[in-house]
Amino acid sequence: MVGTRRTQNAVNVLSDEEKYKIIGHAEDDRNGATMLVYLLLYTGIRIGEAKPVTWDHVMDEGDIKTELVTEPEWTRTKVGRRMPMSSKLQNQIAKHYTRTRPMTGPEFSTTWPLLPGHRARGWSIRQMERVIKRLGSEATGRRITPHTLRHTCATDLLKHTDLRTIQLLLGHLYLNSTQIYTHPTAEDLREAVEKL
Repeated sequence: MVGTRRTQNAVNVLSDEEKYKIIGHAEDDRNGATMLVYLLLYTGIRIGEAKPVTWDHVMDEGDIKTELVTEPEWTRTKVGRRMPMSSKLQNQIAKHYTRTRPMTGPEFSTTWPLLPGHRARGWSIRQMERVIKRLGSEATGRRITPHTLRHTCATDLLKHTDLRTIQLLLGHLYLNSTQIYTHPTAEDLREAVEKL
């Protein structure tokens, strides 16, 4: 598999090329799939944490917020966390708002889900899983899950920061949980040694 990074326990991680292919397919989709891909890929949140995100979580009086705060009841660990939002994610939220806001009419509410679907409910977790699976299959020809995007986020973060920071961003209680999510390639190892 060209561009694929896999570990002994067969955890999928996307190469940069695959990431951009999936983003491209999502942008062609035009139904909110791009927002879902960006949210998962650039925060590393779990699919169950993405579902309850509303416009209030990402915007404040028309301005895009700089961090996403997850509520404790959304998480497996029952610990909420504050995640800075990258400029890529903030720009995508602004585009998503521009695209979706006119379609909602005057009854728009910031308490509505960020992701599309019925105004009060948004997409179900199962619908989100299907969207990611379809986009992954179309873009890369292989099985991609929402958790693949989480692993990819963690692996990409490893290139720029330490495990402890990644642990906090992913919301893990234990550092050994975070290590499972990071998959350095041979090239990553070579670059690390070259920096000595």
